[in-house]
Amino acid sequence: MLTKTIGQLSAATTIADADLIEIEQSGVSKYGTVTMLETNLITNNIATTAQSLLASSNAVLMTPLQVREAFSANDTAPVYACRAWVTFDGSTVSSSISGTYTRVVGTTQTVCVATSHGMISGNVQYIDFVTGGASDNTYIVTVTDADTFTVNTISTSSILSSTLSLKRCPILRAANISMVSRSTTGTYQINFLTSMGSPYYSFSINCANLVGGTGMLANLVDSTIPTEYSFNILTQSAGAGTDADDQYITGQVFI
Repeated sequence: MLTKTIGQLSAATTIADADLIEIEQSGVSKYGTVTMLETNLITNNIATTAQSLLASSNAVLMTPLQVREAFSANDTAPVYACRAWVTFDGSTVSSSISGTYTRVVGTTQTVCVATSHGMISGNVQYIDFVTGGASDNTYIVTVTDADTFTVNTISTSSILSSTLSLKRCPILRAANISMVSRSTTGTYQINFLTSMGSPYYSFSINCANLVGGTGMLANLVDSTIPTEYSFNILTQSAGAGTDADDQYITGQVFI
C-alpha cells in the first residue's frame, strides 16, 4: 500500500483507489483513501441543477453539464455566450474628453494626447480638432500608451500643440465596450475594449424614443464594414426616416 503526503506526490506517482493520502489538519496528520477523498471532495460537492440556476452558492463545483444547466441549455445544441453588450445615451456627447495634438510638417501622422483615453489600436473615434486647423473627422486610432495615440490625417502641414475633443456618448452600462463615439446626428461608432478576433460577429441593436413621438430604428451604417475592433450604427426616426439621435440605445454582440 502506498502512503505519501501531498507534498511528496509527483507526476511519476501512480495512485490506486485503495492507497492512502496523508492530509495535515491543524498540525495533525490524517489519512484517507483516494476513493474516499474523491467522493467527499468532488462527487458530493457537485452543484445541483437548482444551485446552478440560482448561482448563489460558492461552496460547490461546476461541471460542464452544470454550466449548461445554469443557462437552461439542457438539449444537445451548442451553448454560446454574449461577448459584448452596451446601453448608452446617444442624445448627448457629455462623456467627451479633451486633449492636445501635434503634427510634424511633411507627414500625415498626428500625435494626440488625452489622459486615460481608454482605446485600443483599431478603435474608431470622431475627433473635433478645436484649434490648430486639423480636419474634424472619424479616425482609426493607433494606441501608443494609455494617454497617447496617433491618427493619419490628410494634410501634412505642421501643427504645434493645439486642442482636441474626443466626442463620446455616456455609457449607462456595458461589458467589453470601451466607448461610444458620435460623429454626426444618429451615427455612432461602438468600440470594443478587447478585440473580437474576427469581424464576422453577429450583433443586435435596438433603441427607444423616451420622449414620445415616432419610434426609432437602428441599423448598420451603409458602406461601412464592421471590424474586430469597432462597428458603426445609425439611428433614424421610424416615421420620417431621417437620421436622429436617441436617448436609449442598446446592443449585444455574439461570435
